[in-house]
Amino acid sequence: MPARNEGKNITDTLNRLREVHPQAEVIVVDGGTDDTGDRVRELQSEWKSLRYFLNVDDRGKGHAIRVGIGLATQPYIAQIDSDLQFYPEDLTPMFEILEHGHYDFVCGSRFALNSKREKKSVPGFRSMGNRMLSLYTTFLTQQKFTDILAGIKVWKREVTESFEFKSDDFCYEVELPIKAMRCGFRVCDYGVRTAPREHGKSSVNVVRVGLSLLAQIPRFRWGKI
Repeated sequence: MPARNEGKNITDTLNRLREVHPQAEVIVVDGGTDDTGDRVRELQSEWKSLRYFLNVDDRGKGHAIRVGIGLATQPYIAQIDSDLQFYPEDLTPMFEILEHGHYDFVCGSRFALNSKREKKSVPGFRSMGNRMLSLYTTFLTQQKFTDILAGIKVWKREVTESFEFKSDDFCYEVELPIKAMRCGFRVCDYGVRTAPREHGKSSVNVVRVGLSLLAQIPRFRWGKI
């Protein structure tokens, strides 16, 4: 779970996650400067599988995910944002897809047919950008993606052990599923629920990230794995 100045959200996110997966190994990778660490440590006394890592050398969200993958020890790995825009409860059916052996990598999607978006959870400009980038990725890979930038994913450990994961920034969102597909793993979308952020604000520069993704997606598709 990557976190950057999510002190006002992290406790509620973790408590909801514990309700559905109390035995899960949960790793918070903190690249911020607020009280996120203090709030996580308050929960650690009663939640032994909760781990906290202060990412002093934080280089972006992709870097935080890479650090978390390196610290994880379980056969299944999940990523979920710490701002409660995505529902921790949706991880359960996504894990079930892996356990049933149908797919190896499951991308949460806010735009799949069975997804549910609360009002103002995905602003119009971002919604349009996500859809366009998803269509672009689908065209280049011939693998259907409906929401390539959703901050909730699950996969089998061997997936990310099969290629070099390089992105430090938000481009990791696309790098992971594309490289998983190229390595022969089965990738799918799963419709999830999303809510508007209650505290803080996103640090994503939509235009800059969008332009970077347009340049990087072909490299992930055809470049060196």
